[in-house]
Amino acid sequence: MLNYFAKFTSYKDSQNVEIRKEITKNQQKNEYFWIMNWRDYIISDKEVLLGKPTIKGTRIAVSHIIGLLAQGWDEVKILENYPRLSKESLKAVFSYLQECIDDGLLFTPLKDTV
Repeated sequence: MLNYFAKFTSYKDSQNVEIRKEITKNQQKNEYFWIMNWRDYIISDKEVLLGKPTIKGTRIAVSHIIGLLAQGWDEVKILENYPRLSKESLKAVFSYLQECIDDGLLFTPLKDTV
C-alpha cells in the first residue's frame, strides 16, 4: 500500500510539473490560464456604498453586476453600458462569488420538515 501511495504522489507531482510547464509556455504566447485573483479588482471601502463590495476604481457594486446578469444582460451589453469595467473585472465577480460560496458565505438554509 505504501508503494502505491508513493507512486501516486510521484505521478501527481510529475503532472503538476507538466501543468506548470504548459502554463509557462502559454504565458509566453500571452495565453493565460490561471485562477483569477478577484482581490485585484474588487474592494470593500466603508466610504463607498457603505462597504459593499465594488469594482475597484468605480462605485459599481458586485451585487449590481449580478443583478444585471440575472436580468439577462450579457457581457457585451454590460461592458458597453459601463465602459470603466473590463472583461477581467467581470471574471473577478464570478471568482469572488465562487469563493464566497466555497467559504459558506452564500447558502440556502435547509427547511425544517417537522
